Amino acid sequence: MLLFLNLDCVLAIPADALGPRGNGADGVHRFERLGFEFPSLRVVVTGARRYRMTLAQLRGFFSAAFGPRLIATTPLYMPDRHAPRTCLDEIADWLASTGADEEGWLVLDHCARDFLSARERLVHCGTFTASVASELRRELSQRIAARRGDHVTPYTPVATRMSAAEMRAR
Repeated sequence: MLLFLNLDCVLAIPADALGPRGNGADGVHRFERLGFEFPSLRVVVTGARRYRMTLAQLRGFFSAAFGPRLIATTPLYMPDRHAPRTCLDEIADWLASTGADEEGWLVLDHCARDFLSARERLVHCGTFTASVASELRRELSQRIAARRGDHVTPYTPVATRMSAAEMRAR
């Protein structure tokens, strides 16, 4: 499963950060925790930071365990040589150039107008709050389950942990 990530969404100070010490790391840590729930998740970075930083530098925002999941950035375009591109155009170009699965992807981005023809793939994010994380978790769970052929509704828990005693009691 691919997630096209505008890194600014997770680096912005989350609105629900506790107290005045909230910082960009809060969103990064929340994003990593969610990402580790989905072992098949791979991330392609979108947004302006990819023009200023290498992939190795972008990985540096994340832990050593999570950084390798950032596999690429969308293409870099030279403004004097290319017509303006939306983020969706960049994603389509990346998918076409890599031969990646065109069905198994979502976007975490703050620019909804770039995704008018692909709203169903967008998880809108100004900052990576708990509610945005919850929405992304739900979307990833449903899409991964659908690809496996599992039946998942919004009310079906995707992962439930219970002890052997709890299982016997049911």
